[in-house]
Amino acid sequence: MADAAQCRNKTLVIGLAGATLHLLSPWLAAGALPRLQALEQRGCSGTLYSTIPPVSPVAWSSFCTGVNPAKHGILPRAWQLLAAR
Repeated sequence: MADAAQCRNKTLVIGLAGATLHLLSPWLAAGALPRLQALEQRGCSGTLYSTIPPVSPVAWSSFCTGVNPAKHGILPRAWQLLAAR
């Protein structure tokens, strides 16, 4: 894996919803994902912790905007219905 100084020039974000490094690591080590393995070896990887609630539209919106769900307003429909009561 490259060091931090080598990772400053270019950024490629690959988001795989639900695919944690814990899940992917054995497949990467076994060579089952050769292209993803090559990207990881030449670049950087890390864990992105989800939002609360950990729902894809909420989490991806927070990732893209850099703000929490209370700021971007994208919440699960059930929460919106409860708030309207």
